Amino acid sequence: MPNWWIGRRRNCGWPGGSCIAPDHRRGSAGDLLIRALATQLQEQTHGGASRVLRRRLQTLAGTFEKGGASFDLGVVPKIGTTLAREWRGRTHLVLVREDGFDYEGQRYPSLTVIAEQITGAHWSGPRFFGLIKGAGASVGDAAGR
Repeated sequence: MPNWWIGRRRNCGWPGGSCIAPDHRRGSAGDLLIRALATQLQEQTHGGASRVLRRRLQTLAGTFEKGGASFDLGVVPKIGTTLAREWRGRTHLVLVREDGFDYEGQRYPSLTVIAEQITGAHWSGPRFFGLIKGAGASVGDAAGR
């Protein structure tokens, strides 16, 4: 028997009065298996996550993996939006796509990568393009113009 199948006796309505059932405590391997199977059934029945949702989750996961303590859930603009930013006398245009961003004919996974390419320094992409406000934005704007 698998490890997650813990022989607990329960009253399950059988004539003998008890049966052996898997352990359904939250976080147990049995619980995780049940949740995984339920998720697969939902995806088969209703379809999986949209491209937009998958892109947003990848963005959030990347922020989390880099040690980001917090992030704004409303930072990603709608698909088809063109973001414009003037930097050192030049206007930079970025098109929001389902699977990333287009800048100067190339596809990028995040705004931060584009902001770093434009400035040559580490910048928060959403902050650089004015999607979120921050104390450093005005200092960077003054230095870049």
